Amino acid sequence: MAGKHQEIVGEFVRVKHAFGEDDDRVVIAEIRIKDGTLSFPAVVKGPDPHDDLMLGLSYKFVGSWSEYRGNKQFWFKQFTQLEPLTRSSVVAYLCRYCHGIGTSLANKLFETYGQDTCQVLREDPGKVANEVSGLTIEVAKLAQHALLANQRMEETRIQLTELMAGRGFSKSIIETLLKHRRFGLDAAKIIRRNPFSLLVNKVKSAGFARVDRLYLDLKHSPHKLKRQLFCLLDAIKNDGSGHTWFRASVLGEMIKKKVGGTNARPMLAMMLGIKAGYLAKRKDENGVVWIAESLAADNEAVIAERIDELNSLPAPQWPDLSSLVSLTDHQRETLALALSSHVGLLLGTPGTGKTFTAAAVMQALCREVGGHRIACAAPTGKAAVRLTQALQGYGLPLKATTIHSLLFQADEFGQLPYDYYVLDESSMDDTDLTAELLRLIPVGSHVLFIGDPYQLPPVGHGAVLRDMLSAGLPQGELTEVKRNAGRIVQACKEIRTDGTFSPSTRFDPSAGENLCHIECPTSEAGVARLTQLLNKTPQSVNPVWDCQVICTVNEKTVASRKELNKYLQGYLNPGGEVIGETGFRLNDKVICKLNSSFQLVVGKCEMCGHPTCEAHCQECGAKQTEYSERVAKGEIGRITQASKKHLIITMESPVRSVRIPFRANSDGEAGSLGLWDLAYAVTGHSSQGSQWKYVFIMADDSYGADRVSSREWWYTTISRAELGCFTIGKKTAIDRQCKRISLKDRKTFLVERIRETKKPTEVQA
Repeated sequence: MAGKHQEIVGEFVRVKHAFGEDDDRVVIAEIRIKDGTLSFPAVVKGPDPHDDLMLGLSYKFVGSWSEYRGNKQFWFKQFTQLEPLTRSSVVAYLCRYCHGIGTSLANKLFETYGQDTCQVLREDPGKVANEVSGLTIEVAKLAQHALLANQRMEETRIQLTELMAGRGFSKSIIETLLKHRRFGLDAAKIIRRNPFSLLVNKVKSAGFARVDRLYLDLKHSPHKLKRQLFCLLDAIKNDGSGHTWFRASVLGEMIKKKVGGTNARPMLAMMLGIKAGYLAKRKDENGVVWIAESLAADNEAVIAERIDELNSLPAPQWPDLSSLVSLTDHQRETLALALSSHVGLLLGTPGTGKTFTAAAVMQALCREVGGHRIACAAPTGKAAVRLTQALQGYGLPLKATTIHSLLFQADEFGQLPYDYYVLDESSMDDTDLTAELLRLIPVGSHVLFIGDPYQLPPVGHGAVLRDMLSAGLPQGELTEVKRNAGRIVQACKEIRTDGTFSPSTRFDPSAGENLCHIECPTSEAGVARLTQLLNKTPQSVNPVWDCQVICTVNEKTVASRKELNKYLQGYLNPGGEVIGETGFRLNDKVICKLNSSFQLVVGKCEMCGHPTCEAHCQECGAKQTEYSERVAKGEIGRITQASKKHLIITMESPVRSVRIPFRANSDGEAGSLGLWDLAYAVTGHSSQGSQWKYVFIMADDSYGADRVSSREWWYTTISRAELGCFTIGKKTAIDRQCKRISLKDRKTFLVERIRETKKPTEVQA
């Protein structure tokens, strides 16, 4: 078995303590271990078994011994129930699992059969019904069925524990498998025969590396085609390049490297994947074979088919553009191009008024058809919040949602209830998300994609906006700059066209010189210069909340996000009270890492008006109403209060406060706090959709940074600044990274699919 673990057997005595919530709950229990004639208590600690531990029953715990405050305790990962033997344990066991058998009848059974009670009842219920008064044959047979099922369940649990323990699978995987319709009581047998069934059925925490290690530990052949196929699927999944399609020859080399020797048969593995429905194949015009995951390939086809289906309809019913008096002639002309069909693209670089122009369209639609027929959405919660604020600033009562939230509004027929769809920040939309949305948009609808084609590509695979643009969908691009003038806009234009930019030698925003480069030979020198710049900000500028540091990579360099946040926390918030062992301080700047719901803090007691952030008012004791509040991934807030049980984080756009509880898991980590991180420095991808008055961009000269940074990365990060931008580091590194165009590198066939799918226009007589 992989990994080291121990087993102890003991009779459950009591729960001493339990803490945490839901899947992160931990129990500390006392058991009694019997060693020959000796009996002594022991403490076990591990994942809460959700009331499965019963007084008097014996259990086998799998884990390891540790020491806590001078006392030994056993950390368990899994446990299994053993056959009961004592009177109290047999009685408790029968009462719990056998319907119709109470304490009195269970005691009679034990008096008759003793330690063999459960075995006799399983093997011959008729005999037991005849020999024990008060027990009917019907109840005896029900008990037999329950005991057989429970015995098999425990046997399977023991077998799964032996298979899973020490291999990094989640603590809940055994219960997940026992409840899974594909595995159930046959789980151990199925997994021993084919560990990759865990991947096929997408069991949580069963990643390729863990499953492959289990496969090899069970002495299966490392050269089997199915293993080569799953190696290939894992390589595609973890590629990170954003490709939808991969050269078959490149994938073949990956398989050869993993399997080794002459045993690698990549072409046969690919054929197996295609036959099984995992993979799709396509040849380009040069006869080169490309491979994609079948779902990714299908989603490309869905996008092409739905766009064609919508744009093949009669003339679209967009508003009369002559009525949009707030727009300039250029904006109306651009809109006319974008709205010439049911699906169109409104494009523009920063400051050209994309949202303002789209808002004018939505104002007209609200007048003509009503706001209830318009859906506004963006790919991330942060972008949706900013779009909502912008629309409200233009007097529109529309609320934008994330595309994921919009999908949940589909009816029982799989159709969304709107006629007009305005989709902002479309450069961030990947292939899978776009396909999922277009599937649900009804025939006859109108869709306007809004985006900047020069920004960073999606985190997921594909480049939908790029491909729709290249395929010739109706499009209009705004080019007149309305805000953010000066060298920032000039640099964005230079990066787009020349792959480099000319920063200013002096910072003078009044003269348009709002982008400066600070040359530094090393990252350490860059961090020192960053400190000086933040220290020189005018009194009217808050170095924490008006400024934002943007970096390239998450870790492994001095200029990485983690290292910068650790340093800037100490520099920008030196007096912040340390909050336990969380790594946070009071007044820290923090970012939400995942779209989540938290309890909204009311602020004042609903009964007496006393300021409170607790579940019960500290003044009058009244219980406060709990409201759930959605916080979007990428939203930034401030830690404003802390207690032993929770933090209060106040968000700024829009302003509201949420309670973040401390929820310890079995590893000692705080559960909900894991959804938050320091935000003094954020990555370029996290900065998308945001604006700050002043932006400081750390140029990283490392290999990892060269893989992440690109022309689009620098274009996106520089354009996050409203008043001023500083790039810090080696200009040669920036120029090198600006030469790489990441959007160009992404291999898709969406353009070809759109052109192939497009129906020929009928010739009018």
